[in-house]
Amino acid sequence: YCASKAGLRILAESLRPRVAADGIGVTVALPGFFESAMADQWIGDKTGIVPAETMAARIADAVARGKRRVVVPSGLGWTLRVLDLLPAGLGDRLIARSRFQIDNNGRNARS
Repeated sequence: YCASKAGLRILAESLRPRVAADGIGVTVALPGFFESAMADQWIGDKTGIVPAETMAARIADAVARGKRRVVVPSGLGWTLRVLDLLPAGLGDRLIARSRFQIDNNGRNARS
């Protein structure tokens, strides 16, 4: 899941300057947690979770305004930027602290 999201992000980021001369815009959406059946299976901190309608509206607004990138919630974007700037070992240790579990038993994991 994470690898496919990262691959799509890099593809879109590299595509954007190639198609800009043709008047084609590319908005890369980096969504955090939003309320969904998938999120219901995640056990752990879901800081910044937003309703699916809110997520969709923010992304649609960014596309309409021609933004190149939209991160929802915005705090997630700052967190990702800081992690990118840290030495890999330190970033790995911080990410390991925030690990979550997926409820594979089909129960609703939302508290």
